[in-house]
Amino acid sequence: MEASDIKKMKDLEDENRRLKQMFADLSLEYRPLKDVIEIKALKPAIKRGLVSYLTAQFAMSLRQACRTLSLSRTVFVISQIRDVMSR
Repeated sequence: MEASDIKKMKDLEDENRRLKQMFADLSLEYRPLKDVIEIKALKPAIKRGLVSYLTAQFAMSLRQACRTLSLSRTVFVISQIRDVMSR
């Protein structure tokens, strides 16, 4: 094998690794989305509840759950702080 062939092989291995990582990330989001897709979550209050559900049920990080539902983490955290302060 020539040096150019070895370089091409390493590049292909790197690309394969990146693609596997992308697939793993997408498959982690697929199952939780399948559960929440039936709920029409247009209001932030509903989305906040679903974020809590995803973090508890599927052990998703807060960041990933908020990104999955298109909810700002700031909105979620501020609402949690308001809930604690109102008690």
